[in-house]
This record gives sequence, structure tokens and C-alpha cells, in this order.
Amino acid sequence: MRNFVKYLSVVICICILQFLVQGCSQPMKHEKVQHAGFFDSNAIWKKQNYSLDDTSVFYKQLNQAYQAIRSKKITDLWYLYYYQMSFWHSDLKINERAIVYTDSMLWVFQKHMTDPEYADLYLRTLLSRGDVLVKLGKYDDAFSSYYMAREMIEQQKDTCTFVEVTNRLAGVGFSLKKYREAAELYKQAYKDLQHCTKDLFSQLGGQQASLDNVGVSYFRAGQLDSAFVYFNKALLCFNDLEKIHRPDRESYVRMSKAVIYGNLGELFILKGQTEKGEDLLKQSIATNNHPEMAPEDAAISMVKLLKYYLDKNRIREAGVLLGNLELLESRYDNPELHTRYLSLKARYLSSLGKTKDAYFLLEKASAIRILYEKSQKLLTPAISRRHLIIFVINTSFNC
Repeated sequence: MRNFVKYLSVVICICILQFLVQGCSQPMKHEKVQHAGFFDSNAIWKKQNYSLDDTSVFYKQLNQAYQAIRSKKITDLWYLYYYQMSFWHSDLKINERAIVYTDSMLWVFQKHMTDPEYADLYLRTLLSRGDVLVKLGKYDDAFSSYYMAREMIEQQKDTCTFVEVTNRLAGVGFSLKKYREAAELYKQAYKDLQHCTKDLFSQLGGQQASLDNVGVSYFRAGQLDSAFVYFNKALLCFNDLEKIHRPDRESYVRMSKAVIYGNLGELFILKGQTEKGEDLLKQSIATNNHPEMAPEDAAISMVKLLKYYLDKNRIREAGVLLGNLELLESRYDNPELHTRYLSLKARYLSSLGKTKDAYFLLEKASAIRILYEKSQKLLTPAISRRHLIIFVINTSFNC
């Protein structure tokens, strides 16, 4: 939700393009059998933290997994495109490439859009396409994709999946700085999850995330008291989550709790309870500053703590923290994080008397901020409050 898109360009080798073209031109057998398990169990190509240097290896190993399937089905081709979309969207965050594969995912089902056998995968295609369009700033097109997904979900009477659409719409509202509207949508997601009983852990985890997002939305809207209420409600969810013995989800629980600690820490400092706020920020950083946790969130908490140190003229501690932050924040394509880091580093250098270096960093931060704001103005349509809540059932929220 705090991530922002910086547009990149990429060149893919000719052999990869030839493979994709050939893949589209091959005839398909439309048997209604899914082989997702094969990809999941044999996908030696899957790993975390891909870079552009991994592109040829990724395509080679993914292609090997696909070609190893003896009797290819229509769903195998869909998974092939799905993993490629995820590679560009989730790993590399180059959504100009990812959108191509959402088109391919739609193409696979062009003759089967109303076939119930493929309903789940078609629904995932619509949601994935909406996600990529949001990152590209094409909000109207994203809304159309989400609306089509919502219609399918209503027909299936699937409350659990309906929550996914509501969360996505809330994320769009947050990106457009319509924070109060986003808060209402996140409340609706919390309410819908009360009827999603397929998996108790997922239900409670989703509710915790929704409450935290309500708090973040209110914080951005300047309603600090409301934010405080919802952050604490989110923490209460862990009382039930931790009673469910799920060793495979223990890291998720610790990571999610640390995210809330970071949000609450900043809020406590603003309310004057600085010792408690500092302690919570340190706990958040200690937990999430690991590759398998949420290091980008740790960087955000570091920025909050760095600001507090500079405000209190704790220069030595600020310098140590700044060194750790410098190694971390540069890994992420997050203009807001980067500009805050540069501005705070400028303050630090100024306190050391290095005014020339500080001025240079402030100019750099200002240029990044202006460029980002201009890109957002070009991309942001005139979406009204009615557009944001048109999909939400009009019922009261009771926590």
C-alpha cells in the first residue's frame, strides 16, 4: 500500500520473444484438467528477489517446467502466463511488461469465459489484471476489471473472494489520497471477513490486516485518535491468532505485529509518549529487518525513528541509524521512502555543519518529489467518492 511505481524500461532477448510467440501459436487441447500441482512441485525456477539479470534463467527454467508436462492442458498455458506476469509484476515491478501477460491470460480463456470449470482462474485473471493496471495508474480500466470480477463473485456467492475486491478498491482509494473513503472500504472488508469461515487463521489474519489499514488511512487523513483506536483493535486480533497453532505461519504473525508496532510507534511519539513510541519502533525494526520478513517496512520504521532522533538532537544515534538505513532503502522503488530518507540525511549533514552537501540532497529530494507528483497528476483520473464505494454493501460496521 506504501509502494509507489517508478516506470522502468527493459529489453528482453530475441530468443525469449520467439518462445512466447511460438507458445501463442501452438494449438491447445481444451481438456478441463488443471496441472497447477506440477508447476508448484517441479518449479525449480522459483526463487525470491529476482533481478533483471535473472530474466534469461527464469524463462529457461520456467519453459523447462512447462515442456516437461506430457499432455498439456489449457490451464497449463494459463499458469505459464500467470507465472510470467508475477515475475514482472511482483518480483521486478515492471508493470509495462506484466500487462502483456495479463492479456495472454485473458486470451487463454477467450472461448471459455462462461465455462464454470475455468471460473476460478478467469476470476484470478481479472483480479491480476486490475492489480497491474492500478500500478500503471490506469484506474478506470482497473475499476472495470474489478467490477467484472465482483459480478462473478456475486454469482458464486463467495464472500471470501469478495473481500479481495474490496481490499483492492480500498488500495486504489488510498493511492489517490482519498483516505476516508479508503478507511470505509477497509471496514467493509473486515465486516465481509466475518462471513468467510473457510480457514479461521486466514479469516483472523485478514481482519487484523483490514483493521491496521483502517488505522493507516485515518492516520493519513489526520484523524490520529481514530487511527490509534484501529491500530489497537488490530493488535487484539493476535490474541486469537496466536491461539491457533500454525508453525508455518508464525513468521507471518510476528511480521504483521511488527508492522503495527511501527505504525503505533510513530503515533505514540506524535502524542508525546516518546519512550513508548521509540521502543515500539525499535521492536518493529528488529523483527522485520530480515530478508524473509518485511525489510521495506523496517526501512519505513527506520525513517520514523531517524526523524525522532533528529528532532531530539540525538545526532550520534541518528548517524548510526542512517548508516543502516542507507544500505536498506536503496533496494526499493519507493519514491516516498527515498525522498524522506534524503531529506532526513540532509538534516543530519546540516547538524554536522556540512551545509553544501545538505543543500544538494534537499534539491535531489525535491526533484524526485516533483517528478513523482507530476507523474501522478498525469495518471490520476477524476474518480469521485461514489466511484470508490459503489461496490460496497450499504450496511453499518460493528467491531
